[in-house]
Amino acid sequence: MTVLIIENDRELARSLKQSLQNKNITCFHCDNGADGLDAALCMDYSIILISLNLRLVDGLEVIKRIRLKPLAVPIVAMGLNRLYEKEIALKQGADSFLQKPFYDHELIEHLGNFNIPLASGVSK
Repeated sequence: MTVLIIENDRELARSLKQSLQNKNITCFHCDNGADGLDAALCMDYSIILISLNLRLVDGLEVIKRIRLKPLAVPIVAMGLNRLYEKEIALKQGADSFLQKPFYDHELIEHLGNFNIPLASGVSK
């Protein structure tokens, strides 16, 4: 299983990566939308976690461009508690929305909704 994390907050990205690697999930990280879009289009991922607030190309535009390609990868948009962000992300093609801030176990539970195979136990 391979996850692409597109997140400009390096500390959050590090935390996400560590939590997922603890579950034996391979992770790749891009810290801006342009690099994230390139990565999403050149390799197959099990799931993409994407912040809506990105540099160079914003997260909504990245989601939209990914969905223009015949990729069936699930996309989880991550953003603040703004109802319009969630609605727009889902309309652009995100499969779900995870509200920041969130705990490691919330991420793991959320990924479970996509039948992503995870190692036993929950990181805290």
